[in-house]
Amino acid sequence: MTKGDSLEGTGWDILLPALMQGIRATPHSITKETLNYLMLGRELRLPDAIILEEPPLHKEMSTDYALALQDKIKKCGKQLRNYQYSRRQEKTEEPNLFVAGDQVWLKNHQRRKGENPKLAVKYFGPCLVIDVLPYYTYRVRYKGKESIQHEHRLKLFVTTTSKEVPTSTGVAHDSDVNGEPPTLE
Repeated sequence: MTKGDSLEGTGWDILLPALMQGIRATPHSITKETLNYLMLGRELRLPDAIILEEPPLHKEMSTDYALALQDKIKKCGKQLRNYQYSRRQEKTEEPNLFVAGDQVWLKNHQRRKGENPKLAVKYFGPCLVIDVLPYYTYRVRYKGKESIQHEHRLKLFVTTTSKEVPTSTGVAHDSDVNGEPPTLE
């Protein structure tokens, strides 16, 4: 915006309303409707439409206009819902990482006062996956408590021959945690 400004970057605030009008009058790539239409339910009158005055609306026309406007808003909302539904379907085609019965680590988002977060335990568990839910969420159980967690907080638990897990990876076994274990969020 400042590159196109003839005032060398000092008059951007003067150009802002015209720029926003242009953005709001441009059709969106997904809905194919302008922001003016989506927010106000109608297109704004441009300066050329103001100069050439339109005939005043009669009472009969205003009711037809209201009905047509309602139909347009419903149509626009239906298009948007269909698009959102298709996008959700695309994402659910990916398989889930875990199945019921898997043991997983749960990422610890809890911070303790006075504890360096770099040295804090990053994962705790193992937790048991009880149920697979939609949108990459899982019902997990840890020490008798159940919670629903998103897939990004979970990591597959791999058993080792030794009960000690290197702490340099930031993973600790229940016995390695000082004090009480973190609570499920």
